[in-house]
Amino acid sequence: MPLIPEEIIAEVRQATDIVAVIGQHLPLRKAGANYRTLCPFHQEKTPSFNVNPQKQIWHCFGCGKGGNVFTFITEYEKVSFGEAVRSLAKKAGIRIPELPGEKPEGHDLLYQANEFAARFFQSSLEGSAGAAAREYLETRGISQETTELFRLGYAPNSWDELIKAAERAGLSQALLLEAGLIVTRERGSGHYDRFRHRVMFPFFSLGGRVIGFGGRSLEQSPQAKYLNSPETAIYHKGRGFFGFAQTKTAIMDAGAAVLVEGNFDLLRPFQEGYKNIVATAGTALTPDQARLLSRYARTAVVCYDPDGPGLAAAERSLEPLLEAGLDPRVALLPEGLDPDGVIQNNGAAAFGEVVTQAVSFVEFRVMRARKARDMSLPAEKSQLVNGLIGLAALVADPVRRSLYYKEIADTAGLEESLVADLARKRQGMRPREGDPAPAAPAQRPLDQWEREILGLLIRRPNLVARLAEKPQLTDFLSPQFRKVAAKIDAMYQETSKVDEPGLFHAADSPEEQGLVSAAISLGRVSEDSLEGAEGDERKFADYLQNLERQTVKPRLKALQTAIREAQRGKDLPRERELLEQFNQLIKETGK
Repeated sequence: MPLIPEEIIAEVRQATDIVAVIGQHLPLRKAGANYRTLCPFHQEKTPSFNVNPQKQIWHCFGCGKGGNVFTFITEYEKVSFGEAVRSLAKKAGIRIPELPGEKPEGHDLLYQANEFAARFFQSSLEGSAGAAAREYLETRGISQETTELFRLGYAPNSWDELIKAAERAGLSQALLLEAGLIVTRERGSGHYDRFRHRVMFPFFSLGGRVIGFGGRSLEQSPQAKYLNSPETAIYHKGRGFFGFAQTKTAIMDAGAAVLVEGNFDLLRPFQEGYKNIVATAGTALTPDQARLLSRYARTAVVCYDPDGPGLAAAERSLEPLLEAGLDPRVALLPEGLDPDGVIQNNGAAAFGEVVTQAVSFVEFRVMRARKARDMSLPAEKSQLVNGLIGLAALVADPVRRSLYYKEIADTAGLEESLVADLARKRQGMRPREGDPAPAAPAQRPLDQWEREILGLLIRRPNLVARLAEKPQLTDFLSPQFRKVAAKIDAMYQETSKVDEPGLFHAADSPEEQGLVSAAISLGRVSEDSLEGAEGDERKFADYLQNLERQTVKPRLKALQTAIREAQRGKDLPRERELLEQFNQLIKETGK
């Protein structure tokens, strides 16, 4: 079986939700930001098997096994790594390169059909038939560069242009029908093109392959202004976003995503420099979309139309965003203008100001309630406060949750203690399992220190240099630790950050993978604190100090062995040097 290209492995990993995959095999229960269940790899009565949806890893604190979605499949189904990748690729509709002479089939053919259609629509836009579509894009302010990047096109004003072009290319009508590109005639036999006289917007997989389309009608009075592809084996509404393949890197770099409704609401801001943006393309935000977004961002700024339906959709988006671990904010657009309209009428800077001034979900809900209800009535205020507490209770991070409760109290003019009491009662009705309490530092074994130090280094890779200054300590750490620390340092030197999935994938052995997954899992606990960089540096210094204490005995023993060897070899200078080190170590540690 041929080796699978690294870019395909990365695409499969990005397109796969680890919670959904493991949930097909094990009964997962929400536990804070993670999911938990009994470990399938060892006998236990208390669940210690954790799945982290944000970091897309799993780890068992009982047996120490852990990894990403590929390692779970290899361990659970007892298959090779290649078989795990191919199995998950098939479910995600991602094509693995065929063997020489092998014909594509299934999902591969659907990708081929959609790619053919995308090129056909692009060619039609560039030809004489696409003049009206080009003029329309120009009036909307869409540049040629943006048109090419997002592969915009035009579906001709014809019933069968695509069908005829596909037949000339050897693609059957049965395949086009399965891909959602044509429709069966209600009367008589045959098919007709689904998209006609429309500006076309391709939808892409995370790896950049065309999986479906949206079309904006150019007719004066269309039955449907926007029309999307139907559900197919590779295109699922509510699982992805328009433009995400082009903007996900910018979203990850910014740590935030601007969420808009329409395709043009994305394209205009994007070409004005606001590149960390995605569009739901006419569908309500789903939990799947929110979880996908949470893998790339910490904050989501909802920037929907300021009319009734848009504001209602923004309000409905809060729950899935909070539940996915994101901090949702709402941008309040000027009345009568969508994001595209703000740029057209007021300029790009005005749009940036709207995004910057986005309000918290608490402010947004209070603003909406004050417009709709009489908040001077105790019953109305009680309903609002309890609703806000219910949303805040979805937040797994206890610090963020506490800050939201404080904001609710301040905004509603209530005592913070009252809101906290209501929240505690609500949590009493819906108990949440916390993370296992860490042991006291003095009781932790050396391998536990390794996991915790690595967790800190993944978050603060600049501290690796501090560790390198202590070779007398690192010599007593495991080879796996030293390898992972070196990879963290290499990533940091190259990109100024650490790619956690990439770090796991770069591991050379199952032991190294287990160490990385455990370190990432343990690192999440510290992220719940308010300490920041200075606090992490103090914690790292404490780790080194405690590690130094733990390695005193083995270091003394190693020196004693070396001294005896020097004595046997009658190497007097070496013996003196080692005795000096031995005495200095005793002096430093008070032994």
